[in-house]
Amino acid sequence: MDNFASLGVNDTAQLPYNLEAEQSVIGAILLDGSCIVRVMEFLSPECFFRKQHSQLFSIMIRMFTTGQSIDFVTVLDAAIKEK
Repeated sequence: MDNFASLGVNDTAQLPYNLEAEQSVIGAILLDGSCIVRVMEFLSPECFFRKQHSQLFSIMIRMFTTGQSIDFVTVLDAAIKEK
C-alpha cells in the first residue's frame, strides 16, 4: 500500500481503475466546463483512483456550485491556493 500512497492514489477507490480515463474526464471538464453537469450525474470525487484527480474534481465541483468559471487557469489557481 505504501507504493500506492507514493503515487498519490486514493486508497478508498475500488479496482479496477484507468488513469487515462480519469485524465480524460478532468481534461474534458477543463476544455468545456459546462460538461461537469453531466459528469456529476455519474461520478463523485471518491470515484477517482488517483488522489490528485479526486482533488481536482472536488475543486471543479465547488467552482461549479459557486458559479465560478471552470477552465485551466481558474482550476490551477484554486488548486495552488488549496495547498
